[in-house]
Amino acid sequence: AIAATRLFLARFEKARQIASKIRVLYQLSRDILSKEHHYSFGLRNVNAVVDTIIASHEAFINERPGESIERDDPAEDEMRLAARVVREVNLPQLFPDDVAIFDSLLQDVFGMDAPLDTTTGDARD
Repeated sequence: AIAATRLFLARFEKARQIASKIRVLYQLSRDILSKEHHYSFGLRNVNAVVDTIIASHEAFINERPGESIERDDPAEDEMRLAARVVREVNLPQLFPDDVAIFDSLLQDVFGMDAPLDTTTGDARD
């Protein structure tokens, strides 16, 4: 609820859906990934992800005054931004064997057909 509220206050149209997807992804990650003591999928990590999503969104808007993050589908762009940030924040803590599993979970939870490009956050073909 905190993540959804913070995203809503930052004017995300899909705040509740993004927060729900993050919660589901982190629950699946806790259940499926290897049980490493340094893996953190709790509130502190959720706050770091939400902070970064909001900062990335604000940076985009500040770099392009008068434009919005939307291209063809604003909700899809918000989801892509959230998925990219979730991956960027969590990737450094994951062991190599868990990266592919995490990416697969991320794609399934965020409803993406293709893997995320690590440099742009866009779907790869």
